[in-house]
Amino acid sequence: MTKVSPIRKISLIVFGLCSFAILLEIGLRIGGFAWLSLQEYRNKISLRQKGAYRIMCLGESTTALGGKDSYPAQLEEILNQKKISIKFSVINKGVPATNSTAIVSLLEENLDKYHPDMVVAMMSINDGEDIIPWKDELEAKGISSKEDRPFFKKSKIYKLAKLLSRYIINKIKESDSRELKEGKKEDIIRVGGLMPSSNYKEQEEGDGENKKIDCGEKEYQELGDRFRDQGEFDKAIEMYKKALGVGSEDDQLYVDLALCYLELRDFEKTAEMFREAIKRNSRNDAAYAMLGEMVEDSFLAQEMFEKAIEINPRNTRAYITLGEHYKGQGKYDQAIEIFKEAMEANPGDSKIYGGLALCYQAQRRYKLAEEYFEKANKLRSRGYNPVTRSNYQRLKNILSQKKIVLVCVQYPMRSARPLKRMFTPQDEIIFVDNERVFKQAVRQGGYAEYFDDNFGGDFGHCTRKGNRLLAGNIAKVIFKEYFGK
Repeated sequence: MTKVSPIRKISLIVFGLCSFAILLEIGLRIGGFAWLSLQEYRNKISLRQKGAYRIMCLGESTTALGGKDSYPAQLEEILNQKKISIKFSVINKGVPATNSTAIVSLLEENLDKYHPDMVVAMMSINDGEDIIPWKDELEAKGISSKEDRPFFKKSKIYKLAKLLSRYIINKIKESDSRELKEGKKEDIIRVGGLMPSSNYKEQEEGDGENKKIDCGEKEYQELGDRFRDQGEFDKAIEMYKKALGVGSEDDQLYVDLALCYLELRDFEKTAEMFREAIKRNSRNDAAYAMLGEMVEDSFLAQEMFEKAIEINPRNTRAYITLGEHYKGQGKYDQAIEIFKEAMEANPGDSKIYGGLALCYQAQRRYKLAEEYFEKANKLRSRGYNPVTRSNYQRLKNILSQKKIVLVCVQYPMRSARPLKRMFTPQDEIIFVDNERVFKQAVRQGGYAEYFDDNFGGDFGHCTRKGNRLLAGNIAKVIFKEYFGK
């Protein structure tokens, strides 16, 4: 029997590991491409249905994910089961990890491509936490005036300046998304008030028409952020890596890379990037919290969440995931304790109240559950996200001009009141409220029957059954409010 030398054994092992890594990388990339291709393939099938009443669904991952189990796919099936002599086709234009600004920036392009008769929109969860109390808007319109406010805040000029500043900021964000979509890199660098950094260089080649642009760290990071907002994660990764390549030591870049790899379903790379962020900044609470969601070891995950909370007691995500961690183990009392600690640190965060409500619901303490669901709703009703509101208004205006029906869908478990408040009573919009139907279903069947997670605090990505319930409720409202059936 031929004896294999230790060096040869090591070489074979290294070769095998490298081959596995390469094949895994290829497989993950093919998987991501296949998902996008499959979604577009389904859309093309719907597009080919001649004479069909066409509905286009817009949103982020809660709309995009699931394939044939997604709510748009099941919506088409449910609509066509009702015999009303109309053939329906539903287009799924959901994009994982996107936000309302990116969704609306692509609206006219999608309208030109698919020519829908109706648009169903469920968006806003990724728009951030910049909430403005409704009373501020009333004061800005001169409806309310409080004596304890400083004199200058009572002036019409101050109120006008506040509204203009919010409008300008949102227009800058819209401009950024539009320029990114058109691929004008030279212009992107200059929009939104971006100033070239000290190591920004522009070199002309040939006759000057073709320019090679070398950006600084800040410009590359901004480009990466915008590509990520558009769901172009490969391009975002390229930009973030270039930012690191010019000498950046910013640990946030590794968090940004991790989030991109997460969307590409490359979980090994995701965890690696979070670890790199922590290596460069041991006080990065966000990296600890999100890495905790990645590790399989239950004890290690718990340590990560606790570390994140220790660093930043206002890290809502860490509290929610730690509470969910305990809830998933059936340790409801410990989960409730965590959420109550979170309320002391962040009394104005509605997601914490929603998480606590889910714990009480799991214990069948329905009165307490409803009490905290209502508290979460009241907190959300006190204010609005100016970016979300502006984008819903843009969506409505564009569709109104083209005589396209707009259906605005509120997320499962949540009241539609805050969504309705973003419009005027004169706006001809169909609203879908998913609060009561989901609360009743979860109370009877349990949360896990309808949701895979609770990233939203009181709701999450739906299971097939959850998407079925969502699609069924949307179909019911469409038939009743628009077709009169």
